[in-house]
This record gives sequence, structure tokens and C-alpha cells, in this order.
Amino acid sequence: MQTPRLPELKSISKALNEKSVKTLTADKAKSLPAEGWSIQLSGSDAWKVFKTDSLQVPKAETIVEEPKPVAKAETIVEEPKPVEKAPEVQTFKAGGTPIAIPAPTSDMVETGYDNREMMEVFVPAQNRLIAAFVLATDLPALTRGDENLKMAKYAMVQVPRGGEYTDCGVSEFKEVTDSLAVEFESLIDSVFEEVEDELGRRMKSLEIDLNIGKPTQLGTLFTKQNAYCFGMIIPVILDGETTHMAMGATLLRVKKRLLFIYLYADYKDEETVKWLSSNSEKWADAILAANK
Repeated sequence: MQTPRLPELKSISKALNEKSVKTLTADKAKSLPAEGWSIQLSGSDAWKVFKTDSLQVPKAETIVEEPKPVAKAETIVEEPKPVEKAPEVQTFKAGGTPIAIPAPTSDMVETGYDNREMMEVFVPAQNRLIAAFVLATDLPALTRGDENLKMAKYAMVQVPRGGEYTDCGVSEFKEVTDSLAVEFESLIDSVFEEVEDELGRRMKSLEIDLNIGKPTQLGTLFTKQNAYCFGMIIPVILDGETTHMAMGATLLRVKKRLLFIYLYADYKDEETVKWLSSNSEKWADAILAANK
């Protein structure tokens, strides 16, 4: 095959520039430069020549998908649970000094003035009752004056009438508790005899068949700088039937005042003594903390 001369190439190039698709003879088509052309056989001796930069390549369609709505996380707002308010601590005066006295346990409430007056019958003459606590479930029956009420737990706070207005310092308190520790049994026995006689006279005047027997000493339950507690189990004879009450008696120094706090529980077994010891100490600590 004869190679086209330069004038022929120029004429082919000119023709192709004028029109991007031409039908050329095979010889002329094959003589085109390799770059920029696409050659396709069209018949036995004819070639279609395409200028490659004239080919219309369809642009890829850009499909922009609309963003799918993102489901918003559901915000669950929980209603705040009601906060249980701590029961308000009542204040009582001892020797003219206001003293806050919380309840011994969460299920006990202060009786109020009228009911407190009824409980005075159990308080020795040399002491004054300033607060009394019973189980909340027992309070309605106590208020009604129910004669069949048997209190499984109760508590009292007393002050010594003779020393109510006397300041009790740290050294004076230590002196009292030290002497009590040394002569515990003899002191308790003498005091208890007086209490037993006095209570017997009161019950007789009220025509109530109630007496107490000789207590079983439990000794010291706990002791600390401003508190000293001892315990005992007291036989209680009511209408000829004997039950036993466990008692925790704590001497407590608060705001330079001496308090006697008593916690009582119906005695069942050793667990009663553990409960009494633990709650007597917690109560003493709560009173001290409330009066800092």
C-alpha cells in the first residue's frame, strides 16, 4: 500500500476538521495519525473515521438522592420521683434551752402534749417528761385511750427536775458516768426500788393491776464522751400476766443539759437486745448531731 503524500494528508486533515465523521478509502484512513482518531470499517474498501474529541460521550447522570429524614431520637422525660422529706425534728426545752429531739426510729412519732401527759404516769417524780414517742400505728389507740393497747415499742426523754437548770460540763458528765460504771448494780437497784414503789402506788390509785418485777441487768451497752447507755430486761405483770420489756437507758449531755433518754421494746430474744443497743446508740448520735 502506497503511503499518502504530505499534500494528501493536509487535504484529509482539512476535510476532517470541517466534518468530524468522514468515509475514506482504506489507504487514506490507515494513513491518519494514531492519536485523535477512531477508525471503523465500513464496507469492503471504505473506512469511517471519527475525530475522537467530537464523540459525544453522554455524561454520567449525577443522581442526588434526597437525604432520608433521620428519625429523631425520642426524648423520654421521666417525671421526677417525689423526694421523701425527712420528718421535721421537733424542739423541746430543757432548763430553758431549746433542744432538737428526732424520733428514735423512722416508724415512731412524738405523741403530742395531751398523750404525753397520759404517759407521765410512768415517769419518776424526780424527773420531768419533755418528749414521748410511740409507733405511728399505736398513736390512734393511745389518743382514744384504748385500755387494750399494748405498746411493743416506745420511748421517753426526761430531765432531772433538781438539775434541769444546772449546766453540765464535760468533766461533770464524766464524773457522773464514772461513778455509775463503778457502782452500777447498787445504784440501779436502789433507784429501781423507789421507781417500783412509786409506780405501784400510782397504778393502785388508777385501779390498774400493774406491777414490775426485779430487772435483769444487761450492763453497759455503749459509752462515749457525751453519752452513756446501760440496759435491762424488766418483768411487767399486768392483770396477772407477765411479759418482759427490754430497756435502754442513756444519759446524754446536750448543750450543757443532762437528759435521760429511754427506749423500750417488747423482749423476745437476743435479737431484741441487739436492736435495743443499736437503736439507742443511733438515737443518741442523732440527738447530738441535731444540736451541733
